[in-house]
Amino acid sequence: MDYSRKESWTVGLLEKTLDQYGALAPEARGDFGKLWRAKLDYEARTGIRIRPWREIMTKEELDEEGLAYARATLEIEGLMLAPEQEALVRRRLRGEIAHETFLRLAKELAVSSSGQSDGFIRSEELDEVLGQAARAAKEEAFAAGLPVSCVRNGRLLREYPDGAVEEVVQDA
Repeated sequence: MDYSRKESWTVGLLEKTLDQYGALAPEARGDFGKLWRAKLDYEARTGIRIRPWREIMTKEELDEEGLAYARATLEIEGLMLAPEQEALVRRRLRGEIAHETFLRLAKELAVSSSGQSDGFIRSEELDEVLGQAARAAKEEAFAAGLPVSCVRNGRLLREYPDGAVEEVVQDA
């Protein structure tokens, strides 16, 4: 189904889906034109393509949505995802490197990008800074009514501001 076309949506489906994305304004309820505008505005603002939450997405589409969300989250903090950082994330997403290797390389990249000597920032300090940043990003997303995605025990999960957690089903 092509969810970029109006014909693929109903008022009810748009309301439910926009509500899941935290993009449903009360005044838009029942008005297809306002709901459609809210969908397009959200997509333009976040770079994330809105689709019904139960639709099965390919791994590549999930990865791209995750990267778009990460970029948007970083931009909230006034930061940008550098090309070499994105390349490292893509290597991990494609399964080219293990999670532990990804973390080690990400730390090395962070230290080298900071322009400081390897001895200036300790791994433990970087872990703490990264943990604080992740917690702050999660709090900001929840405050904006947006879900956050994470991987736990090899499963891709989406957590909502109300505490609900669901596994994101990937087409095998």
